[in-house]
Amino acid sequence: MKAELLQAIVDAAKDAIFMIDVDGNVSYLNGAAEEMFGYPRGELMGENLHRMLVPERYHPAHMKGFRETCARAKGGGLWVSVERVGGEAVVRVRDSGEGIPDAVMENMFTPFNTSKPGGLGLAS
Repeated sequence: MKAELLQAIVDAAKDAIFMIDVDGNVSYLNGAAEEMFGYPRGELMGENLHRMLVPERYHPAHMKGFRETCARAKGGGLWVSVERVGGEAVVRVRDSGEGIPDAVMENMFTPFNTSKPGGLGLAS
């Protein structure tokens, strides 16, 4: 019963919901994801979500960070939703882990910022 209820909730959601494996390949997506991306489910299944969302020039750094995050995960979950608001896409990220330290969160979306000592962020 729980699985059917969860399936009904996910299918009715207006946010795009993807399930991906540790390499970022799509193993599930709901109808809202099909509508938002404009492709039928069959065309997105097995495709790499990271390659769809992250510009190619940032892909190596993004994948490194994604793999490090997966390696640190302790059975928690990571949820990313994308919602179209007007002409923009709003991306929401939620996790069940320790979260992001406040000092890192403050500058998370500052271009060329890094949490690594002496790093150059995206400039490197």
